[in-house]
Amino acid sequence: MTRCEVGLNGSPVELPAAASWKQPRQTSIHDRLRPGENQLQVTVYDDAGPPALWLHLQGDGLSLVSDERWEVSEAGAAWRPARRASAPMPQPKPGNPLAGGEQTFRSLASRWPLLGLFALGTAILLAGTRRWLAHGHGQGRALGSVFLGRLAASPTTVALAAAIALWVILFANNLASLPRSAGFDVDHHLEYVKYLQERRALPLAQEGVEMYNPPLYYGLAATALGVSGLSVADDAGIVVLRLLSLLVAGVHLALLLASLRLVFPGETEKPLFGLLLAAFLPAHLYQSHYVTNETLLALFVTASLYLCLRILRQPSASPGCYAALGACLGAALLTKMSALLAVPWVFGALGARLLARRAMLREWLRTVGVAALVCFGVSGWHYLRAWSNYGSPVVGPWETRSGFALWQDDGFRTIHYFLRFGESLARPGYSVLNGFADGVYSTLWGDALYGGGGGVEFRPPWNYDLMAAGSLLALVPTLVIFVGVVVAVVRLVRQPSAEWLVLIGLAGSFGAALVYMTLRVPWYSQVKATYGLLALLPFCAFGALGFTSLSKGRRAVRVLLLVLVGVWAANSFAMHWIRSDSIPVHLAFGRELAQAGRPAESAEQFARVLVLDPHHAGARKYLVWLLLQNGQTTEALMLARKAVDEDAADPEGHVSLALALSKAGQHEEALVHLRRALEVAPEHLMAHRKLASILLELGRFDESLQACREGLAVRPTDSELHRTLESAQQGNRSIATPPQP
Repeated sequence: MTRCEVGLNGSPVELPAAASWKQPRQTSIHDRLRPGENQLQVTVYDDAGPPALWLHLQGDGLSLVSDERWEVSEAGAAWRPARRASAPMPQPKPGNPLAGGEQTFRSLASRWPLLGLFALGTAILLAGTRRWLAHGHGQGRALGSVFLGRLAASPTTVALAAAIALWVILFANNLASLPRSAGFDVDHHLEYVKYLQERRALPLAQEGVEMYNPPLYYGLAATALGVSGLSVADDAGIVVLRLLSLLVAGVHLALLLASLRLVFPGETEKPLFGLLLAAFLPAHLYQSHYVTNETLLALFVTASLYLCLRILRQPSASPGCYAALGACLGAALLTKMSALLAVPWVFGALGARLLARRAMLREWLRTVGVAALVCFGVSGWHYLRAWSNYGSPVVGPWETRSGFALWQDDGFRTIHYFLRFGESLARPGYSVLNGFADGVYSTLWGDALYGGGGGVEFRPPWNYDLMAAGSLLALVPTLVIFVGVVVAVVRLVRQPSAEWLVLIGLAGSFGAALVYMTLRVPWYSQVKATYGLLALLPFCAFGALGFTSLSKGRRAVRVLLLVLVGVWAANSFAMHWIRSDSIPVHLAFGRELAQAGRPAESAEQFARVLVLDPHHAGARKYLVWLLLQNGQTTEALMLARKAVDEDAADPEGHVSLALALSKAGQHEEALVHLRRALEVAPEHLMAHRKLASILLELGRFDESLQACREGLAVRPTDSELHRTLESAQQGNRSIATPPQP
């Protein structure tokens, strides 16, 4: 709900009612102005996101508009200059969880020797492949193996086997090194699976943030855990769910290759290039490591497209083929509602063919009718159930009828957000704050939202130097895909094709849907390319078409493109390769063990970090916290003082020392270190919290109030700062009105 209140010289100004907050409201105040200075104040209320205001005061010789010259205070925060809605969100400052992250050019400069090795390896592989295709193709039986002979006769099969083998190797390496908290909304996904396991019933949308989703993925996950005798609380249970993701990914790759063969019949190069994109696309790789329904959705949509393409390629297909198509579409719709994007294009292409053939009603019923009936039978009940409960077949947690009121940062969108681009090429992490295109690009070619971890410190232990460098390397496949889109659209206009209509239509529908949802749900985390995995087949087909269009008749261009794409692919694989005995892995597991109430094991992980890097600020910070929780204040003080002595500019050291000093009752010295931390890291929320609470404890209420307001300028919704603010205000009131004798 959004509303506003206007005050002039301390008195309220009545505004006419409006049906929507977007509609302007006008009133006259000329009779309430006084000579000299007048104070105009507007308070905007919004329970779903940061408030926005547009105000214009006009009179004889007077025109006043709300702009950067105004000051704003959000939820009691310190007054700050206003920001235009069209301006990008300000870069997070040191101390903010979103601050930091790698810079692409620095990463490229530091990693160029490895990238050079990737280029050399790609060149050798290309030369070897060319030699094999020229001299060994079809002669595998000479090796004395029927199996090898069949592989030699099918380069695409060899490529698929190699891709799946690489995925298996990558998963096997990462399985024990990826913390259970990695993945977008992982806790909410696990909550859904737990609900099914424990209650053996389907939830309603208001029972959990992710429980508005259809249940197929969660039912499969619960079944897999049940067969294994595990639950979501078990670490082994998370392993089972990630192995399920691996299985889905392997089947998906095979289906993608089979579909590309139908899109490009009788060709080898184009399906191979499309498979290369699918196998090494970062959004595909990292999302398949997580507990998520996105990969299963992509599998069923690709299966539906494969069956649709098969039907379109045949003069006639059996009702069983149409039934299988309906079952796959129904399964996709029962996995996630965004599968609705594929439905009109699949049925539209099939219907157009029947119309062109002037098919009779009987043929319609035994083909499209069968597919539609099976699709509705598989998934329709879920949407009817939602309709009966909420008055709509589709409901999400961004709607009040779901029972949730989620905060929407940054709360609104302007045309400028959709026109800006470039931050993802300089600093990919959280570049979605800059613009829509940056968000799509950075999450397509890297895990730029850090698996939904909520900050740089809590991101999965990928190789982020390589990921940042990969943002620049990805310009090559981006160009190839863009050219492919242009070529595909031009061909569709010149030579209409049902197959390409389906692919282009699905890709276009996804793009339009993502823009719509970005407007409808203006969260910075809403702009994720991973939502587009359901359109992975069109994506790969565009890439294949673009590559052949750019390289046709240009051998030098062809070789250069293959080497550059090969370097990108190798880098993509390497940036997801986790070293088990690395600092990020130990930090991630140390945090998780601490949150799970296992301090001894947590301290062991942080101690390993200090063995690898004796001056690591993050590890020492957590060890100080663990020592304080365990009542070892003296040891915590010693460790924190050592950290500050070694690096006086480290804000974490000052905050840790302040916590230990406060625990020891040395509040004045603690305040000194907290203020020093905020000089270096002005958006360090814990420093703001602790500074305000210590000042409150010392009875310095005015200073505590100001500290709370400075902290609320960093995070206006912080409940702890609001509680301290209220206590400080009460303290001031008690001083102002002392008890009567």
